[in-house]
Amino acid sequence: MERLKTFIDYKSKVLIVGTHISSLAIQLSKHCQEVTAIEANPKTFELLEINLHLNNVKNITLHNIFANYIREKVEFLLNTVNSGGSKRKPKTSSFMYDFDNPDIIELESHRLDDYLPDHDYDLVLLDIEGSEFFAMKGMVDILSQCKTLVVEFLPHHLKNVAGINVDTFMSVLPGHFTKFKLPDYKQEHNISEVKTVLQKMYDTNIGEDGIIFTSN
Repeated sequence: MERLKTFIDYKSKVLIVGTHISSLAIQLSKHCQEVTAIEANPKTFELLEINLHLNNVKNITLHNIFANYIREKVEFLLNTVNSGGSKRKPKTSSFMYDFDNPDIIELESHRLDDYLPDHDYDLVLLDIEGSEFFAMKGMVDILSQCKTLVVEFLPHHLKNVAGINVDTFMSVLPGHFTKFKLPDYKQEHNISEVKTVLQKMYDTNIGEDGIIFTSN
């Protein structure tokens, strides 16, 4: 929270894709004008609604949709041990994804550029268990206007869930960012180094909870 607060003020608009039960969204809502919160898991969404009601939060708008780059039905794993690990059905199965025998449901997906009327967000956060690439591909306009982008980067998600490489992931990053930070490793780099850094992380299976891309 202390890190994210530095990128917003009380006039800021924030978009969170992968809100879970809103522990982060509720805290951010105290320091900005409004939060748009996307959560795909229908069971988690019920808890999200309850949590907002219990905390009497008025400036968070909720959407129970799956962010994607096209309108389609998507198979979705409902993990039971860790609901935060629920995700689109991976292209390559793994014990780490289905050890708890998750139910599989179908969700209708949406392009956020089409679904959301407002594209002017100061801060955009994505943490959707391997679907980040697909969501970003469907929110080109939103990303092109945001000042700060925070996105989870886990090599096993890219390889197994999305089935993509670093070049494909990078293809949906907007071009106006000049720097990026790896908070977990206390590193800051110029955007010219992004290919080298991400490829090394991918090759050595090193993840980052939230790479921070900024334009200043």
